[in-house]
Amino acid sequence: MNPKIVNYLLSIRQILATCNKVELDIYKSFLEVGQRRNKPTNSYILALAILKNPQIEAEELKQLLGKETTDQAFYKGLTRVKEKLLESLILDTNIRESDKQSDMFINSVHAKKKMMQVVVLYSRGLEKEGQKLLERLINQGKKYELYEELHQAIHWIRNENGLRFGQKKYDRYTKELMEIRICRDGLYEARNLYYDYYLYSDRNGEVSEKRERIAKTVNRLKAVVKQTNSDRVRYFYYLMLSEKYALGHEARKTGKLAKNLFSLLNSAPALNMDVKKGVAYSDIADMMLSCGKPKEALSNAHEAKNFFDEASYNYFIVEDIEIRALLLTGEHKKALEIIDTLTQKETMHGSPLVQCKYNYYKACVLFRRGQFNQSIQYLSGLNELKKDKYCWNVVIRIFLILNFIELENYDVADNEIDSFRKYLNRITKRGVVAQRYCTILDMLVILRKNGWNFEKMAITNRASLLDLTSDSDSFRWDPKSPELVRFDEWLRTKVSEPLV
Repeated sequence: MNPKIVNYLLSIRQILATCNKVELDIYKSFLEVGQRRNKPTNSYILALAILKNPQIEAEELKQLLGKETTDQAFYKGLTRVKEKLLESLILDTNIRESDKQSDMFINSVHAKKKMMQVVVLYSRGLEKEGQKLLERLINQGKKYELYEELHQAIHWIRNENGLRFGQKKYDRYTKELMEIRICRDGLYEARNLYYDYYLYSDRNGEVSEKRERIAKTVNRLKAVVKQTNSDRVRYFYYLMLSEKYALGHEARKTGKLAKNLFSLLNSAPALNMDVKKGVAYSDIADMMLSCGKPKEALSNAHEAKNFFDEASYNYFIVEDIEIRALLLTGEHKKALEIIDTLTQKETMHGSPLVQCKYNYYKACVLFRRGQFNQSIQYLSGLNELKKDKYCWNVVIRIFLILNFIELENYDVADNEIDSFRKYLNRITKRGVVAQRYCTILDMLVILRKNGWNFEKMAITNRASLLDLTSDSDSFRWDPKSPELVRFDEWLRTKVSEPLV
């Protein structure tokens, strides 16, 4: 069987697998509407067979159309099956019955349909009916901040009414059109700023660079909020503000921001949707974790998961926060259970970056449990994380050295320290490495010179050790960084005298 046909059948199965009973019943009814009286269509025969047996093979399915059926005719029948399925999902009946869609999405779909109906009514000379429909569309568009749909509707009504009622009315609509355009473009910019930041942040671990970038993002979003007074833009502003507070460890401001964010979600019709509530809880959880409130972080992460599908990228992000919180609170067994469950999911394989992060977290858990050889095995991959030369790759190298020291495999640790020193010398010529990591390298070199005697190293280098436990921006440990096995805390377990 042609691979193209097999893949197309697979795509139909995947869509059907997401449909509930109501959606499937509506699809069946929709199929029946388009049937000929005397003979069912090929697409109808194929659709019923797939609904009856979703795992039916392509060859068996093709035979239902007759022995003489060509691959081309079979493929054409399958395309109609998929087209009808997708059409049924946006029928008003389906949208009203579905519990998967937000009010804003439903009104956006209805607005697009109403706009097409307006065009039909005007083309038939039914201008009053078209006008009524436009007014309802505009009222709902303003309520839900549907700027794209509003722009199209007001553009239409301006041209129609302007021709009939003169320049004054035309200019009033033109002014309104310009205001809508500002809001529309502002929302596009806000959304782009948000995703641009997280695309960068997910792949870079250096906290000082994130602080600089988020400050610029927040300042720009603040200006866009002032320009548009849009709740949808304000939502992105609050999310980015939570990231700024997290990176700055501004714990006093976190409570007020969380209150403002959830108040906005509860009051703005345009934001009344599960995914936005989930993202809000997720961002607040991340903020709480960074500000040293792991219990609050776990509580908000649990709330966030209620709003996401388990196969979604957002769900993995929340679990990422939960795992980090559990690692930092010492709940290693629970963290490992979550990691093992997630890494078995097929959807994980579609995101190499997320998969790498979970493997890194597993290496951290195994280290804490004394399973150093297994930890090394998980650290040997992580190619997606190692692309971040100035943070993730630096921390992974440090962590690898700690594992070899714990195994008392000092020859390999010695080689890894030399390799790490050369690596830092090489990359610092092209960029900036956090002073904390340079100091950790110095400590490891001194430890090696002292014959791996932690007591001697601690006595002769107390000043550097104090730096690693300080609140100085250059040396402080940051929970937003990849350093989940904190180097100075690891040292505390190796010396009899306190480091501070």
